[in-house]
Amino acid sequence: WNDDHRNTAVDGGTTRYFADNGSDSCGSCTSTSCPCRSLSKMYSVRRSRDNIRFKRGDSWTGTLQLQSSPNGTSSDYTTYGVWGTTSDPRPVFDGNGASQNMRAKSYIWVDRLDFRDHSSIRVQELSHHITFSYVVNRDNRHTCFNIDQRPNGAGVPHHIIIANSNIGRCGVSALPCAGTTKGHEGIYISSSTRIGFGAEDIQIYNTRIWG
Repeated sequence: WNDDHRNTAVDGGTTRYFADNGSDSCGSCTSTSCPCRSLSKMYSVRRSRDNIRFKRGDSWTGTLQLQSSPNGTSSDYTTYGVWGTTSDPRPVFDGNGASQNMRAKSYIWVDRLDFRDHSSIRVQELSHHITFSYVVNRDNRHTCFNIDQRPNGAGVPHHIIIANSNIGRCGVSALPCAGTTKGHEGIYISSSTRIGFGAEDIQIYNTRIWG
């Protein structure tokens, strides 16, 4: 695995900065001296191949809504990462039970973010080339990461990477594997009960899954 954190701007992308003491009057959010604040502002300004940066040590209530993220390209991913003092903790996103259903998403890189109290982060049909790097995903209501071909089997998700991450205190699976009972799950990669519902080229590196 190429340990490319994609934490600086790449060719063609615009870097946008957010902080919980920022202001949504800061135009297009392109300066650390005038970062924007809210997730709703981020949704309104983000574009394909952007580099979205959240300030270390800050927190937001609500899901990051990766499911509506603009896709990147093979040379310029759309990225979500951090800025600020290196010793400060990761930015926290308290999802309040919301799900992330990433359908038909591609070339997205998520780096050093802390997800809490979500339902699941689901990478679904037609998605490919999505990386979660150095993330924390914990205290969720269902499976922390769910990767399969739901809901319609339109295209197998592939080239999905979870690397150097920390996954724990995950909830009970809403859709357990065929022939099994529900249990607490960190990562769920499934063919479901239907032929053709699956995932391929899923790579997991140096990642801790704990109870």
